[in-house]
Amino acid sequence: MKPPLIRGQTSNIAFVFLPDSSSAVGAGKTGLTNASAGLRLSVRREKGATMTAYVGASIVTISTPGTWVNPGSGQVGFKEVDATNAPGLYEVQFEDAIFNSSDSSRVLVGMIFATGTAPAAFEIPLWSVDPQDGERLGLAALPNAAVGTNGGLATLDASLRTLANVGAWNGHAVPAENIGGVPKVDVVDFLGQAVVLDANNLIKVDVADWAAAIVATLPANFGSLAITVGGAVTVAANNDKTGYSLSTAFPTAQQIASQVWQDATSGGDFATTGSVGKLITSNLDANIGSRLASGSVTVGTNNDKTGYSLAATGLDQISVADPGGMLNQTTLPRLIVALWRRFFKKSTLTATQLATYSEDGVSINTTQLVSDDGTTQTQGAGS
Repeated sequence: MKPPLIRGQTSNIAFVFLPDSSSAVGAGKTGLTNASAGLRLSVRREKGATMTAYVGASIVTISTPGTWVNPGSGQVGFKEVDATNAPGLYEVQFEDAIFNSSDSSRVLVGMIFATGTAPAAFEIPLWSVDPQDGERLGLAALPNAAVGTNGGLATLDASLRTLANVGAWNGHAVPAENIGGVPKVDVVDFLGQAVVLDANNLIKVDVADWAAAIVATLPANFGSLAITVGGAVTVAANNDKTGYSLSTAFPTAQQIASQVWQDATSGGDFATTGSVGKLITSNLDANIGSRLASGSVTVGTNNDKTGYSLAATGLDQISVADPGGMLNQTTLPRLIVALWRRFFKKSTLTATQLATYSEDGVSINTTQLVSDDGTTQTQGAGS
């Protein structure tokens, strides 16, 4: 008996044992090929009328064992599996046509033999279900999804309850929810008693138990709750003042400012050490102009000279020291000193160069190229 195959399944491979006809112990026949003498393979479906025989050129070799390759219409593949490790075992690769779903045959029977072998019969069950389908065996009536997943069969929770998404009750659509997960319910009975509605279609409720348990504990009158006839309530400490208002209007910003600026400095609120009032009375107790008779102010180091100007004597403070070469002549005072030194300190003039010197009379501060073509004398830029 071969493993069952689903009707209509394609790419089918089977294995057949061929016994050696000369063996007294039923050993397998080895060395057969698709071209071996007398090789014949015949098959028939349960509901077929005749056997389909494959002989000669209709039996082809298998190029790669274990990998189904279409042998071609009216043909079948044949090859020895392993003469050493499985003597007598042969692989057969069928064409798809013999396993089609054209009828409801439950089995495919066959026989194979060759010269030197005993006939070997085989049988392959044909199913309408798929034994390789791990979800539902190919049964279309069952969900094609894992149990407990979307589209699959329902499962039980830890309390043995079925988790269900109900879309209809007794053939009628379930009403839309008022609250997610809470269905609308049309109540007919409570504990076997018919539900009674009042004139407003509201359920009448027997409050006898509620009255006995709740109403009896209410105070006899509002007076015991400290509520006056006018509805006023005496409140103890209340930390929430939301909605409360002052009986006297809160002063305006102008009124507050007036009180601050008109407050006498002789008051106690101007005597607290460290307070703004104390600082004012201690440091502004006289006219600011009287701090210095002349009204001038002595200023320390001031890094911001914006708006300042030098007095005439201030020019005497400008350094007249040798500024050095061109790279050091970066300010107006240095440029002026360098210009003065050009005319009143040592300089030399040759036919090609004008040079100025430093205080030692040896080191050169600047040079300028000089040329004369008989018409125009040219003095180049300093460097």
